[in-house]
Amino acid sequence: MNKIIIDGYNMIHQVAALKSYVNESLERSRQELIRLLKAYLLNKKVEITVVFDGKYPALGADGFGSHHSLRVVFSNQPFKADPLIKNLIEREEHPKGLFVVTDDSDIIESAKSYQVGTLSPVSFHSRLVKRRQDEDVYNKFGPNLTDKEVDDWLQIFGEK
Repeated sequence: MNKIIIDGYNMIHQVAALKSYVNESLERSRQELIRLLKAYLLNKKVEITVVFDGKYPALGADGFGSHHSLRVVFSNQPFKADPLIKNLIEREEHPKGLFVVTDDSDIIESAKSYQVGTLSPVSFHSRLVKRRQDEDVYNKFGPNLTDKEVDDWLQIFGEK
């Protein structure tokens, strides 16, 4: 099974759609990221670990915890998420099945030294959103249509 490690706050601050929630609260932006990841995991066979700096919020405050293949980890102050992410990379038994989502150059360098793939937060977010859009199209047109029929209808209605 493939695994993804996400540098949580790096992703939140690099993706405009997530960063927009920071004005409301950091908690709200974390919730939105977790919501997107939970939706992504509904039909995916992948394990995701999101690593945040700081202390775990009060129980239930963010709605965090295990959810199928999603794990949320806090580094516990005064420690930062970066060394924890590097440690997870280093300890991975199957590095070729691991991807790290970050724009942090030190983490990217560490990942490459273990032959671990990297994705920018913006690229990964695009995948999350595209998958959601694909599911919306599927639900809109029904499960009885073939992929070609869905593509044809999307072409006709100018949605593709």
